[in-house]
Amino acid sequence: MQNTFRVENIILILQLITDFLKSFKINTLLIMSSQINIVSLEMLKKEMEDAQKLKKNQFEIKHTKADGSVVDVEIFSSIIDYGGKHFLHTIIHDISERKIMLQELVKAKEKAEENDKLKTAFINNISHEIRTPLNGILGFGHFLSDEKLSPEKRKEYYKIMTESGNRLMNTVTDYMDMAMIVSGTMRVNKKEFAVKPLFEEIIEEARSLQSGKNIRFVTEIPKQYADLSIQSDSKFIRKILNILLSNAYKFTKDGIIISGYRVLPGSIEFFVQDTGSGISPDKLDLIFDLFTQEETSDTRGYDGSGLGLTIAKGLVNILGGSLTVVSEKGKGSTFTCSIPLDGMGIKASLPIGRKINRNPESNKPLVLIVEDDDLNLLYMKSVLGIIGCDSIHAINGAEAVDMCKYNPEISIVLMDIRMPVMNGVEATKLIREFKPELPIIATTAYALSGDEHRLLEAGVTDYLAKPINKEKLIEILRKYN
Repeated sequence: MQNTFRVENIILILQLITDFLKSFKINTLLIMSSQINIVSLEMLKKEMEDAQKLKKNQFEIKHTKADGSVVDVEIFSSIIDYGGKHFLHTIIHDISERKIMLQELVKAKEKAEENDKLKTAFINNISHEIRTPLNGILGFGHFLSDEKLSPEKRKEYYKIMTESGNRLMNTVTDYMDMAMIVSGTMRVNKKEFAVKPLFEEIIEEARSLQSGKNIRFVTEIPKQYADLSIQSDSKFIRKILNILLSNAYKFTKDGIIISGYRVLPGSIEFFVQDTGSGISPDKLDLIFDLFTQEETSDTRGYDGSGLGLTIAKGLVNILGGSLTVVSEKGKGSTFTCSIPLDGMGIKASLPIGRKINRNPESNKPLVLIVEDDDLNLLYMKSVLGIIGCDSIHAINGAEAVDMCKYNPEISIVLMDIRMPVMNGVEATKLIREFKPELPIIATTAYALSGDEHRLLEAGVTDYLAKPINKEKLIEILRKYN
């Protein structure tokens, strides 16, 4: 027998047995047990008294092993008569693993019951989502065969049949998509496409979902990326956004829906925000799971296969991105889909060899402001105007490189570091290849210890941390002009 109790405790028990045990007494066993167990005497006494009353010779307690660790043990005790003397016979088993296994079995049973309930609800939903539109198609199709039907009614019934057919087709498509995602047979087809026309087309289709609801729809498209093209799967992105927009309309009775995209370093981020019913905190991690919905009862007020978010999540994963949600029950939700773009995955339609038209007689210093934030741009332009400098503007690092290459009159560059398409560090390195002496001043919100040294090593001439102080900016501009 392994891991029972310490040797000195065994010796102590033998001594106690020899000296005191002539018959089974609770107090004697209490003395022995208290030497090797961490439970209180009161608790141990209660266990033993209960065992006596019920005529049991078995109970469970906590036990201290030789290494000081505490385990669950099962104790079997009995009195043995030998040679006219009474001896206490005790067997102790370590049942820690059995306890853990039982706990895991209970959890597995609860999980299985929950999954069974969810799958039952899901299967019922499948039946509902197939039979309901079929009823519309077959029922109103039968009405159309009536020769006495008026043209108005015929048109109305045909519309119902079309809507039912589309609903059935969407349901079947969802199940097929889900099957392909789960089996790993869904294939990505990346091609270059313009983001804005695709997004506007998706939004226009989504507006038809409003169906009389009091919802204000707002789009946010960054002006500086009106001609942006990316390398990705446009069908996947269309499907993902259709699902997110459909959910936003479905769960918003009145209020506002905001949808748009933003370009970040290495990725493009689409978002859909609504002021709808929101999602409970305990359901946020479950809504993307297969067979799982926040509301699965027979009285839920929304149609649909319930696979939308699972499919969206699967498509985003295939593209190597992420789909996240922030929500508050009763106040609304924001879904964000981030799609990664490597160096070849994004293409800003920038003019090649862009030459700035400037008064040739101007003797003012020309400063290039590389900044994608409108307020920061306005602030720096205002400061430049105070000291009599002309300025031009680039919205990202790639455009800054292009401007520096074809505008030799640029005398200084104010370079933001965190920008889309190409960041300030990469742009600085490229500019240094053909203009090694051009003053490039890093303007960044990265103001951690060591950032200045890192940026200077990358090739910038000087460094200004945001928020930028007007006097410091003027001082540094005068220093290099």
